[in-house]
Amino acid sequence: MKMFLIGLALASLLFPACSTSLPSEVELNNMAQSRTNAAATPAPVPSVVPPAPLLSHVDLELATPVHTIEVSQLGDDIYSAVLPIGLDNKDYYVTGIKIFGVDTDTNQPTNTLHHAVVFQIPPTGMTKPKEPSYQGGIMGFYVMGSPILQPPSGYGLKLNGKTTLAFTIHFNQAMFMDTSMAPKHVSVHIQFQFASTVNHLAYYIAGAKAQWKLQPDSMLIPANTITTRSETLDPFRGLPTNSKSLDLLSVLYHMHNRGIAGQTSTIEKNSSYVVNADDQFSYANQYFHNLPAPAPLTRNKTQINFQCTWNNTQPYQPFVYGVQMPVVDVFWGESTVDEMCYHVLLVGEKGSAGIRKYMMK
Repeated sequence: MKMFLIGLALASLLFPACSTSLPSEVELNNMAQSRTNAAATPAPVPSVVPPAPLLSHVDLELATPVHTIEVSQLGDDIYSAVLPIGLDNKDYYVTGIKIFGVDTDTNQPTNTLHHAVVFQIPPTGMTKPKEPSYQGGIMGFYVMGSPILQPPSGYGLKLNGKTTLAFTIHFNQAMFMDTSMAPKHVSVHIQFQFASTVNHLAYYIAGAKAQWKLQPDSMLIPANTITTRSETLDPFRGLPTNSKSLDLLSVLYHMHNRGIAGQTSTIEKNSSYVVNADDQFSYANQYFHNLPAPAPLTRNKTQINFQCTWNNTQPYQPFVYGVQMPVVDVFWGESTVDEMCYHVLLVGEKGSAGIRKYMMK
């Protein structure tokens, strides 16, 4: 019960509840009668999507308890779960992670998993409750199109066998015109690929502007506009390492249907350098962008600026049970009809620091 409450706390702190002005059920029904799918054009997607890599082997697979979907007016079901690793008390080095949803009635994967964020709760418990995203670090982050997480060769994430994993999970059923076809009972599976030796430790960082989550209307995306918002964060904040320098290895942007572009820059003093720009972002195919060369980060010197751009015009509006939503002002929110600007970074110990061998003991 204690671990379950911790999981709920994690979910509420990272993804606080918020509200958006949305059509009522009657209005949705009227829209369904007056519009047809042919009249609505879905948002374009990139013509070329990088293929997802495969894990070379699976050393451990875990599954969250079976969850009964609570079908909502907008198709969203958000909940939390906790899951002990269940191994012996030693450190394992993770070089690959796969996260996916499963329809437990058919035992088949389902594409209705919107996102899943996986945190580590160390065996010693939570030490900084106000910073849940850094308690032992983020172990995995799934969004549409990114089921595989793989640090570059030689890097690994440290995972103690007695760690408990805390999940925040979001399923969305709104893609179904007939809800009877949607999964009724689901689970989230996570697979791990271990290595006996890695040269450098890696860490995932997730960032979003606190004001957006606390005051959703502060991230206003006006109707019929293309809007860009940005935020700057300290990449060393709360990380479980005392390293004075790290390398930025990969970046991922998380937005919803209206997202069209993301950009990441490093900032030092009055200068900035763009390390990644994705001008073909697609909600259906979100993935980690591996940098061609690591970007150096220095404690108390380097900051990360990230930008999200949305197209809030009719072609980019989400569909709810086969009906495309009208254009309205949009704010921060968990629902798929709202928007987000989340930034996930993979950082690692600097290669120039020399080879360090981390070995399973």
